[in-house]
Amino acid sequence: MKNFKLLLCMALAILTLMSVTLPAAAYTENSVTLYSMYIDGKQVGVVRYPARALSIYDSVEERLRSEHQEEVFINSDVYFKEIKTTGGQITNEKALVQSIEEAIDVKINAYAINIDGTKVCYVKSIQDAEKVIDDIKAPYIKKIEEKENSQLEEVAIKEVVSFDQELVSQSRIINPQQASEIILNGTEGYKEYEVKEGDSLWAIAHANNVSVTDLEKANPNIENYIIQPGDIIKVGQQQKLLTVVTKERIQYSEEIPFETEIREDRNLEKGKTKVIQEGEK
Repeated sequence: MKNFKLLLCMALAILTLMSVTLPAAAYTENSVTLYSMYIDGKQVGVVRYPARALSIYDSVEERLRSEHQEEVFINSDVYFKEIKTTGGQITNEKALVQSIEEAIDVKINAYAINIDGTKVCYVKSIQDAEKVIDDIKAPYIKKIEEKENSQLEEVAIKEVVSFDQELVSQSRIINPQQASEIILNGTEGYKEYEVKEGDSLWAIAHANNVSVTDLEKANPNIENYIIQPGDIIKVGQQQKLLTVVTKERIQYSEEIPFETEIREDRNLEKGKTKVIQEGEK
């Protein structure tokens, strides 16, 4: 009898253990170990094999380096986190390549354009930086050269402008034309506003602390102050970051009339006059 009770207790214990371990075993059997891939703290996808993902990363980095003639700097922090999942959440290779390419921070040597000690933008080379300033000066030079009897003596920038070489992300580098627009319009530039029912140019200008004249300059297509609901107009005030100062020599002539001096002469008959010296203008 004692042996029977002992066997019964053992059987119950085994059944209890089975009831606890079977669901866990079933879950473990159906789950899959995957890995979240991160580049500089940004998740780029979920992969099954980290080694394969690293190989894809290396090929993307190599391609990015080959696309640049100049020296590039890439120092990405790549790591993986293990996850358990029961669904198919693996990122396909095409999407993974795109995500990796977007996450890699490619840095190159560029030049910052500084105005009065403030960095305004970055361009690719010192030649681009100089071209930006020359392009801003050009209209003023042309205007003087087109004048008659005028000679340009000097053209300068009132503010202190400097160019500093820095290592920056490629995404922050812009072309000379974009840099000129930023400098001429200010770093904020113009914002777009959709005209609503009941709006007028005066009301829009007043609400945005600009003059109606500024609105007209920013929107040359507006005629006779007429705007319609749904129209998109530019709102802002042109705030140039640079002041172009020109010095010119102008030669002009003006005729100055001569004065007439009358003297009495007793030797002449009354009412008669005599020219002593011809006047000159």
